[in-house]
Amino acid sequence: MEELVEKIKESIRRERLCDDVKELQWKSLDLNLDNCLNRIYFSSKTIGKRYLVYLTRNIDYDKEKPEQIELAAIGAVYNMRYIFHLLEAKRKRLKISYGSGHGLFSYQDNDIHVDCLCIESSNLLPLNDITNTLDVEQVLNVARYIAKFQVSSMRWIGEKSKKYIIFNNKYLLTFLNDQLINYQPTYIESLEKYMRKYFKNPNKMIRQVKYYLKPYTTFDKLEVKKYSNLLPTVISHSFLCPEVINFKDSNMNDGIEIKNWHYTTFMPVGYDVISLIINSLDSKTRIERYKYILMSYYEVFVKYTTEYFEFRHLLEYYKDSLKYILFRNLHKLLTILSSDDVSFEDKKVIAQRWEDALDEAYYNEYYEL
Repeated sequence: MEELVEKIKESIRRERLCDDVKELQWKSLDLNLDNCLNRIYFSSKTIGKRYLVYLTRNIDYDKEKPEQIELAAIGAVYNMRYIFHLLEAKRKRLKISYGSGHGLFSYQDNDIHVDCLCIESSNLLPLNDITNTLDVEQVLNVARYIAKFQVSSMRWIGEKSKKYIIFNNKYLLTFLNDQLINYQPTYIESLEKYMRKYFKNPNKMIRQVKYYLKPYTTFDKLEVKKYSNLLPTVISHSFLCPEVINFKDSNMNDGIEIKNWHYTTFMPVGYDVISLIINSLDSKTRIERYKYILMSYYEVFVKYTTEYFEFRHLLEYYKDSLKYILFRNLHKLLTILSSDDVSFEDKKVIAQRWEDALDEAYYNEYYEL
């Protein structure tokens, strides 16, 4: 067994070429989680497409050793060519536009059974310059795209695989909770001492941060759970923002691609669009247009699915999810504000956008609106 495990590890460390398919093992260097092998990249050199294979096997973290988890993933690691050809063969039946191919496939070999959720990214390089701001029309286009993608995914992903993905992502949330607890003093110190210059009203902002971070020590407590029952649960990118969106043309309104699906999970419908609204629009535009954007998303979603829900619940979810989304993005915000690659003016725009959304979340909660 030990010898076999070493062979598997060695094969994973090497980059292997297999006809048209270039097989790559993706590992999250910043997470160091046992379930890092649940996500595998592979790409086609010939047609220039990259796929993220998300292994939806259920893992018993309390009983299984890391070596056993790696062994369970080997079915997908050693059969990328099979999965790739299967994905290509089913492309016509999927009837999904270029750049948004996905599907769920199973591989079985003796005692190994792995379900693979494949999400396609149609180009290996960014198609647009990295930007931290989108206009309303661009956000609308992405919102409609996400609605169609989520509806289509729901038709293919069974309840069993859905439960596996949610279960395995609990360990990602555990890591984020630990990060929030351990880094809380550092977050507050950074905001108080080093990042003040980027905010409009730093003293007020810091008071509000402390209001949330002191009692709400984990993301579980920041999340309002009732919407998992009021709204359909759909596949979620988890961290949707302008930096992960590519546009096919220079006008940034066609041929949308979304990358970095490493943290794929399931969330109440609308979560990704709300995240995009908060991370993309200036405060005035966000407040004026968020209902319009959510309505456009809602109309597309209910048009293509039998899952009905009331629009008012989506509006309520927007208000109640602000604090959860903001603090999931806090680490990212501080990373950007510490970067030498972002201009002072851009840092102010990003910081004040986050600050205004925090103020709105605080106002909604404090005055129970």
